[in-house]
Amino acid sequence: MRFREIRGGIQIPVSTEEQDLIDLIDSQEGNFIQRKSLDERQREVARKMVSRGILERTQRDGSLYYVVSGLDDLWR
Repeated sequence: MRFREIRGGIQIPVSTEEQDLIDLIDSQEGNFIQRKSLDERQREVARKMVSRGILERTQRDGSLYYVVSGLDDLWR
């Protein structure tokens, strides 16, 4: 288990499955990923990560995207 710092300097524990999703997002050009490109399990993990403040969900051009928290300002 790893820890991830979110806004405000709070350390949040991150499971291996969650870290894999973060790595997937970080590997994408622009550091965001479209929701529909994730499988059902990844979508559920992402949803929980949004509620914990690790990911942020944003909408652009009618599609939903996930971005690692704190990086969304760079993407907009």
